[in-house]
Amino acid sequence: MLAKFLKREKKPLSTDQVLKKAKEILPMLDGLVNRLFQEFSSELLSMDPEAIVPAVWGTDKEGQMNRFQSKVHQQVRPVVNDVLGLLHLEELDGSDRFAVECLIRELLIAKLAFMMEGTKNRLMRELVSEDPMELYSQQIQTVGSA
Repeated sequence: MLAKFLKREKKPLSTDQVLKKAKEILPMLDGLVNRLFQEFSSELLSMDPEAIVPAVWGTDKEGQMNRFQSKVHQQVRPVVNDVLGLLHLEELDGSDRFAVECLIRELLIAKLAFMMEGTKNRLMRELVSEDPMELYSQQIQTVGSA
């Protein structure tokens, strides 16, 4: 009986309480992805999606990141650290903490890759939907005069 009294049932969390951290974290991640895409759109659209992995993780197979990867990682690292801080993971061991960090980074990679490929597809649809002769005539330059 005493154990029951001491154990006390916890009140179920309200929906707002359940969603509180997600409402803080998701805009942070979405904001980062949007900023990265705006700042580096030409680089991102000219590369394969898997090329962003070293930039998000901050390491390359050869051990040396290029300028683009370093700039991206400089923006990714603080956001990942902020998210980990919001989750209060100090008591987790290194393996568990790394697993959560891995999920965050992989989510960022997926969001960036989705945005890259979605933009490429939209641009391709726009290109295909236009009149091919109009596109051809825009590429022709008049040289000289007759």
